[in-house]
Amino acid sequence: MFRTAPLLLLGALALAACTDPYASPYGSPYGAQPPAGYSSNAQTGAVAGALVGGFLGARSGDNDTLARTAAGAIVGGALGGAIGTALDRQAADLRR
Repeated sequence: MFRTAPLLLLGALALAACTDPYASPYGSPYGAQPPAGYSSNAQTGAVAGALVGGFLGARSGDNDTLARTAAGAIVGGALGGAIGTALDRQAADLRR
């Protein structure tokens, strides 16, 4: 577990750095300037999904823990980001 914790943290930071909530094809719901501390559901979902997926992947088997952790983090991040994006779109529709 001590080898997987830094890997999970690194994966979560990489996913958080790659997401841009203002690059949405629907535009930012807040105009040019977001409020202080703004975090989109897509970004939060991707990071949380990567952490949970990486943890579950690390705990899923005895062999090749690194590959299982990476696969879990990738799948969890993708699913979490997709769910968060759907929530962001729904919230934008409700604001209109």
